[in-house]
Amino acid sequence: MKKIHEFNIMGINIQIIVTIVVLVFGILTLFFEKYFPLFQFSMGIDLLLLAYNNEKVYRRKHLTIIYTIIGVLLIVFSIFVFLGVI
Repeated sequence: MKKIHEFNIMGINIQIIVTIVVLVFGILTLFFEKYFPLFQFSMGIDLLLLAYNNEKVYRRKHLTIIYTIIGVLLIVFSIFVFLGVI
């Protein structure tokens, strides 16, 4: 088993913080619909961090591509909503 480096531990800690932000925006979205694009954007960032940690820390490559694609799509859609295109 390989050692987890400090940089990888920082990636996991950042993912935990972003996951807490996702939960906060998810709860706010239940009461106020205007927070949905922020929830969607933070969920996309969280999925990208999940893909990174999956690849670098846990060395699991099967779902990394799926997490990356869904994360990028969520970020793109939330940017379109912010700009008023959708």
